[in-house]
Amino acid sequence: MSSGDTHPDFATLSQLRDGSLADDDRSRCAAHLAGCAACAARMEWLMRTVDLLRSSELEDAPAALIARAVRLFSPLAAPRPLGVRRRLVALLRSGGAPSPAFGLRGGVSDVRRCFYEAGAFGIDLRLAPHAVAGWDVTGQLLGPTAGGVIHLESGDLRLAAPVSEDGEFRLDGVAPGRYALRCESGDDEIHVEAFDVGG
Repeated sequence: MSSGDTHPDFATLSQLRDGSLADDDRSRCAAHLAGCAACAARMEWLMRTVDLLRSSELEDAPAALIARAVRLFSPLAAPRPLGVRRRLVALLRSGGAPSPAFGLRGGVSDVRRCFYEAGAFGIDLRLAPHAVAGWDVTGQLLGPTAGGVIHLESGDLRLAAPVSEDGEFRLDGVAPGRYALRCESGDDEIHVEAFDVGG
């Protein structure tokens, strides 16, 4: 809080609350709070809020969730030169087994969910029997995405589908087999090396 300030800002009030404000600034801020009802009310609110948060018995968020939230709000890396594509290999983080059929009596649904991670990207992949024949391969590309194209490849078979602005994609009636998935989004190319559809 400089001598020209009339009201302490939030950072100054927070430092006063934590006891980290310099002696001169602490005296000046305390004198101001004694004569300013609005700033005294802000300080009281800050003290109550900090005390409430410190006394909370809520569990901390999982470390992976915190790390993902930090990545989402981190500044983006400097853009790469045009024509340069970054290749990311995705690793399976969870899934593979059929999902429980919540809300239904007994059993397990036929839907298989897998979650892959590659750098700042995640791929939520779902495999379900198609109504007529084959399998539906659906999912969502998560992360710094603005659309793109998803490719599903097995031997000479090449399938492609657009990735929406929300990161969603869908391929219907895919024949059972072993596939590789490749997603092109901006300057990034994400690869899921091999997974089984059906069977």
